[in-house]
Order: sequence, then structure tokens, then C-alpha cells
Amino acid sequence: MLMKRHLHALLFFVPLLLSPPESIGQGRVDIGKSFANVSKFGMGGTYVPGDTVEIRVTIAVKTQGTATIIDQVQVLDAVPAKTTYIPGSMRIATNEGILYKGPFTEAFDADPARNNAGNIIINIGNLASNSAGGRIKSDSSRPTFYNSHCIMMACYKVRINPTTNYYDTISIRGSVRYRPVSPTGTIVNYLFPEYKLLVFPNNGFCQNGTDVSAASDFGGTFGSGTDPNRAAPLGFTTSYIKQNISTGQPNDYYYAIVKNSSPTSLTNPNPGLPNAANRVFGLWDIAGDHTNSTNTAAGNAPPSAATPGGYFVLINASYNTNVAYQETLSNLCPNTYYEFSAWFRNVCPRCSCDSTGKGSGSSGFRPGPGNDSAGVKPNLNFEVDGLAYYSTGDMKYDRGVPWKKFGFTFRTRTGQTFANFAIRNNSPGGGGNDWAIDDIKVSHCGPSLVMNYNPEVVGCKENAFPVTLIDTVRFTARVEKKVDVSLVSTGFPFDSSATNKTLDFGLLAVGKE
Repeated sequence: MLMKRHLHALLFFVPLLLSPPESIGQGRVDIGKSFANVSKFGMGGTYVPGDTVEIRVTIAVKTQGTATIIDQVQVLDAVPAKTTYIPGSMRIATNEGILYKGPFTEAFDADPARNNAGNIIINIGNLASNSAGGRIKSDSSRPTFYNSHCIMMACYKVRINPTTNYYDTISIRGSVRYRPVSPTGTIVNYLFPEYKLLVFPNNGFCQNGTDVSAASDFGGTFGSGTDPNRAAPLGFTTSYIKQNISTGQPNDYYYAIVKNSSPTSLTNPNPGLPNAANRVFGLWDIAGDHTNSTNTAAGNAPPSAATPGGYFVLINASYNTNVAYQETLSNLCPNTYYEFSAWFRNVCPRCSCDSTGKGSGSSGFRPGPGNDSAGVKPNLNFEVDGLAYYSTGDMKYDRGVPWKKFGFTFRTRTGQTFANFAIRNNSPGGGGNDWAIDDIKVSHCGPSLVMNYNPEVVGCKENAFPVTLIDTVRFTARVEKKVDVSLVSTGFPFDSSATNKTLDFGLLAVGKE
């Protein structure tokens, strides 16, 4: 007896224009808003009741030929519904998340922040007070990025209420206000577009999902070739701009499609640090892609310039919460579980710049907690139909396990045949937040049948006995039998809501399978 599963779906992608990002830039002032699931740092996961989320507004004031000066800088926000503010959590941090000033009290007192019945105001900059924002200079204010930019984050934490239901949404907005001084300008009031996260159970990966990804661009693997830089741009929508790899590229907000992350195609992955000749910015990892690697944690070795190799994407994510991957996939199966995942690698072991502007390796440099000098850790959100389902958490630099898989499983709705998928940067830039991505996967989940025969069942009709097939089926399916390799079959509608289901196919003819 042979059981067949009809679970195939042909999927296509439809280009989609990006919605307005939760940031402004790239100019003299870059502003971005993000939220980090503190409860999932280092492991990744969905947003569930009880999780602690830090809401962050990043402001980067940059020198562009001349210094940039802004004044009266204020961050304004409201504690999102279905969450509870965590007292003592307002602070100003470096772009690496390290405490710079604070924590601040909630009261209207001597410090520059307050929480009045859920309305948050954090005044930042030099001489900021309880009633007015201060001044930020790109070339002299701290925290400083190599005395050229001033980058800081205004932060506070909330806890998703334990009584919040799964599939509820939490909306986040807020605004930033400042007055340009040099160059002079009118007061800027920037309102962040509404951003939503979904409270969603953490189902993990498919236990027996298909290896065929519906993602575009060679099924999310980016193909292979001999050229060190792939000529074609990404086959899906992204906020980033393509740029060939070099010792000083990709720059902020750019990406490269490469087979080897060394600009000179060096095959030695450990030439020492820093190495200006063979590493991007003298610091980035030298590695190959991830696709079909025998050691999934290590990935593939970096190939030489003349050796064919698989491509992967290097992204210099920088300050804004831009989108690395976005496309709409159609011909999905309704009421079906899908896995949305990808493999990532933090590529910078020593990209940190401390609050005084000293980089790793410089005299007087102060590393982060745990003697960490990697810098800003990549952190990404996975979105479906504009809702943030999943956060990778902060991806620490890991020399022993550089490639890590992140993602989740979700179920399409009744009648749903298409969805928009996105992976969004959720960290600021400036000394880190440089990462690789490969093997983007959007694929349906399948069952793992457990049967009481291997490889066949043999019996007589005079001594009938049951043949058992056991599985937890997490999708809508059609189960059939096939007798004597004929095309005669009896369809059986599988009821996924039933706890147990009996399939009665009757007795087989003598000598038949």
C-alpha cells in the first residue's frame, strides 16, 4: 500500500514597492526607530506574552564636508497599548547599546526624561534639561564615531502584557523633533510611520519541510559563478544599493554579491587582524557562502578568484531600519504551515568604536561588556504582510559557529494564496552591523510518517491485521491509497482538527500490495 501526499504549490514572486521605512536619511541627520526583543537576545524567537522589548530611536548626526549641528533635540513616544512600561528603563545609549547616560526617572525632575501617564519625552544632547532638548555637534559631541559622527540611542523598555492574546498586534509610532543650526533650517518634526509586531507562538522550524524554497534569486541561494562579484543585482526588492566588493566597500547602505568576502579572493580565512590588503575595511571575515555546505555552522571555504563558487550577500546595514529582503509570493496553499528562515553571519570581529571615538586596536580603546570589540551586533526582524513576527535577537560575533539559522513557522489563513515577506534591519550602524545572508527559505512544511512496516508489509487476507501510519499533520492535505500500481485511488479528506483519524482502505487482494 502506497500513500501519496498532494502538497505541491508553484510559487512566483511579484515585485512590491517598499512602504515608507521607519527612518529618515541618508543626509546630515539619520534617524531610525527599532525595537529589540531583549528576552530573545542570542537565540531569536517570536514576540510572546511576557517578553521584554526595548524601543530605540537612533539619531546619527554626520559631518559632510563641514560639521552638522542640531539643537532642541527631543524624542517623543507613547507606551504602546497591550504593553507595560518598565520603570527605570529610560536611558541614552551608544549605538552598541552600552549605557551612556541614565537611567532616568519617570518624574518631571532634574534629569532630561519623563514618563507622564505613558507619554515619553527624552531630551538629548548637550545641556538637555527636563523641559528642553540639547545640542548635538557631529564633530565634537559624544558618543562619537571617530570624531566625525555623533551617534546615540534614546531607549526605554516595555513588557508585553501576560494577558495579551496570541495574534494580537502591537503598534509603535513616536516622533523626533530638532532644529537645524548648521546648516541652518526650519524645525523638523518627524513622525515615524506606524510599525506593528504580532504576538505569535514560537513554533520553531519545520521538522520535515521541503528543501525547495519559493524565494526568488535562485531559491534564495543567489546562484554560483566564477566572477568574484556577481553582475546581476538581487532578484527581489531591497532598500540597499549594489556595490562591488573592495577593501573599502560595501559602504553604509550598500550590499555586495560575492563568492568570497575577501576583496582579493584570499583563500586563507585567518590572515590576522587588521589586514588592510585582504579584508574589507581591514577587519571583515574572509569566508565563502553557505549553500550546500557539509558543515552548516562553518559554511563553505573561500574559493580563489578562478574557482567557481556559490554567491552570498554582504550587507553594510548602517543606521536605518532598512529592508534587506522583500517580495510577494503567490500560489501559496491556504491553511498550510510554511517556514520562513535564512542563514546569517556576523562578519566583523573587531569593528567597535567606543564613546570617545577610539576604534578596536587603538591605544586607550575601551571594549564593551565581556571584552567584546565586535561592535554593533546585527539584529533583524522577519515580517509577513507588514507584521513583525520574529526577531533574531542580537547576533554576537562567533568564531566557532559563524553561520546561524534564524526563522519561524507560520500558517496561512483560510483562502490565503499570497503573502509579502520581508527581512528588516533592526540595529543601528557605525562600527559593526555588518553581516552576510544566504539560503533564504520560504517553504511548506510536510509530515513525517511513522509506519509499522519497513520496507513493505506482507500478509494474508485470512489473517487480517492493521497497518498503522502515525503522524502529526500540520497542514491541509489529501490522503490517498494506490493499489497494484494502478491509477485507481480512493480519496480521503484529512481532517486536521481531529485528534485521531482512522483510514479504512479495506482488504487488499491476495498477492497484491
